[in-house]
Amino acid sequence: MSDRGSIRFRKPNRISKHLFCNICNEVLEVPTRLPCGHIFCSKCILQWAEAQKNCPVCRGLFMSKQLQKDLLAMNLVGELEVLCSNPGCEWFGELDSYKAHSSSCAFHPERVEPWLKDKLHSLPSDEEVNTPTTSLFARLNQKYGHILKKAYTSKVPCPQSILDHSDTSPIKRKNLKEASSSKKIKRM
Repeated sequence: MSDRGSIRFRKPNRISKHLFCNICNEVLEVPTRLPCGHIFCSKCILQWAEAQKNCPVCRGLFMSKQLQKDLLAMNLVGELEVLCSNPGCEWFGELDSYKAHSSSCAFHPERVEPWLKDKLHSLPSDEEVNTPTTSLFARLNQKYGHILKKAYTSKVPCPQSILDHSDTSPIKRKNLKEASSSKKIKRM
């Protein structure tokens, strides 16, 4: 019963089976320990306790007031490495750091220019690519490097006209390059 939404763990196959809730089968969220020692997500065990008064694993009896947060499990879960869920972002770090990162991520959909957002979403995700070591940003850079370079070196958002000219013939692209280089010379 996870509220984590789109959080992706960096190495999910290396997460200890002891950090998974036996009710929802997800990584523990607010780990809560029963008197018998079994640990579950807080929401999962509270929902279970509404109908049952025994442990889902060993059937030992408990009362809701006996539930305790498990700080050790909470710290272990907080140290798990996660990937940023925003397309194009290569950040990874501890789960405890994810909230701070996501609030300032340059690839957050609310911070990405509309012209770039469409390009980010048109690329295949890491799961769709046979070589997951090739990051989404690297694939974006391979396909749209010329646009990204203009976007990062320009102080104004990339106009749609650059995108319109990205698929033109080599002769027109050469003329565009010459025109843009002459503009740079005039600025100096």
